[in-house]
This record gives sequence, structure tokens and C-alpha cells, in this order.
Amino acid sequence: MTFDEYELRKTSEARAADIAPLVTERDQAGEQFAVIGNAWSRAMFGGLFYVSPAAPAGVPSANLVFVQSRDGNTVTADPSSLDPLLAAGLAEAFERGGGHGLLRLGADEVASSLPPGLRYWRDGRDAADVMVGTYDYAETPEHPAFNLQLRVNLADGGGGDQRIALIGTEGEMLIDDRGLTLSQSRLPDAPGFGGWDTYETFDAKTQQEFAAWYAEHYRGKRSDKIVSQQRYEVEPGYSDHLDHHHRFIQAVRGGGVVVEDAAFGFRAAAAALASNLSLAESRVIGWDPVAMRERA
Repeated sequence: MTFDEYELRKTSEARAADIAPLVTERDQAGEQFAVIGNAWSRAMFGGLFYVSPAAPAGVPSANLVFVQSRDGNTVTADPSSLDPLLAAGLAEAFERGGGHGLLRLGADEVASSLPPGLRYWRDGRDAADVMVGTYDYAETPEHPAFNLQLRVNLADGGGGDQRIALIGTEGEMLIDDRGLTLSQSRLPDAPGFGGWDTYETFDAKTQQEFAAWYAEHYRGKRSDKIVSQQRYEVEPGYSDHLDHHHRFIQAVRGGGVVVEDAAFGFRAAAAALASNLSLAESRVIGWDPVAMRERA
């Protein structure tokens, strides 16, 4: 079977599949919203998709679309606004079909900058309730290049906590207020095949040829996944909060040097300050770690 034949077969099966449509229980968009989507999306979701008009300058908004699930979650009466050019591009993509629309979202708009928004408490504040910041750190003599992601959720329905996760290619170190957990999860050198990929869709001859190539290519390679976990906890009764203040007070009384001085504190806060500025001005912030200021 050629790839074109396989593609045609899969496309035919998808078009013939019996997919139960969703139902729109409430439509309160009104005439002020623009309609996007096509006949397929209207049939599958029981109604229209809307785009709200652009918000005035200084008014929080976000590029989000909510769809009610089968169990009744995620109902919204006010779809968030989209940039006109972004909305036009998405509308054109979804007019071509659901697959084109999702491809546009996943491929073209993955790096689109979203404006800030108050998504839970609307009490006059100018700080977001939920924020995710992504940071790119270049290579230096002290460390290799790496990425950092910081998240804050003031409306956390899971109870709320704080932790730091250092994730590498072979494991993860999770640091919380009581200690750290070191987890190792090394993928096999030989990835394996069958059961989760397209191997079983090949004809018998192609399967035999691939199996022979795999055996030769990965000869002697480790095929098992290495998994382990270790937990280290602080002594019972230890308080990092108390220790933090004790060290500071002792340095003040004895004229010593504190580790977490003003420069330390500013560096620790710089990421959060840059995130707030990025949200407020809808742009990427360049940071000079040596001069501790925004790059021109």
C-alpha cells in the first residue's frame, strides 16, 4: 500500500465516521459579535462560534474561545476578543474545514502574544489572577542555555501550593517547602514500535522490512525505560520561614553580610516584574542580567 492509498483510506474512514454532535444549550452572543466557523462546526457544536469586537485601549481582554463539553463544563456568555487580523485568518482557516482551522491555531498562532486579562476576580486591580511566563536564558560560563516557565494561579481550585521543578533530559528534581523529590525517567535508547504508531497499518512485506531494519539499526541498544525516585525531607520542626528571618536579624545585629541582599532580591523579582510589564504592554521583554535592566 502506498502512502497516497493509505491517506485516501484514512480520509474516507474519517468522513464516514459517525460522530455524535455536541449541543449548544445557551446562545447569548447578540448582534455585537462576529460569527466565525462553517457548516461543519455549526452542525458538530449545535450552533455558531463568535468573536467579540476589539476591546478599547486599557481594557483587559484575552484571545480565548470556550466550548461547552458533553458533561456541561465551560459555559461562557462572553467570548473573548480576537485581534481583527487574527480573527480574519482563523475564520478563513475554519471556513476551509475544522482540520485547517486547528492547524492554523497549532502552527501559525502558537507564538501569538495574548493581552492581559482578569479572569476570576474583577475588583479593579490591574494584575492578572492567572499568569504564565516563559523565559529563555542564553548560555553563559556559569550555565548552559535553558528555558524557564513560571506560573501563578490566585484562583487555584486545587488548594494552592508552591514548588519548583527542575526538568532535565533524564529526570526531574521537584523542590517544595518540606524537601525535594529526585525522579529519574530515562527513555530507552531503542524506542520500540507497534501498538502506538502506524506500524500495524503497513502491509506484511513492509512490516517485515521495517522490523529487519529496526533490529539492525538498534542492535545492542537498551530497550527498557529506567525509572527511579528518591525523596529527601527536612528535619521535623524545621521552618524555612523562621530560618530566613533569623539569618537576616543575626546579620543586622552583628554587622554581617546577608546572602539575600538587595541585588539578590531584585534578581529574584525581575522575572515577575518582566512578566507584569509584558502583560501590560503585550510585548516580549529583553532583560540584561548583568546590568539588571531592560535591554534597549
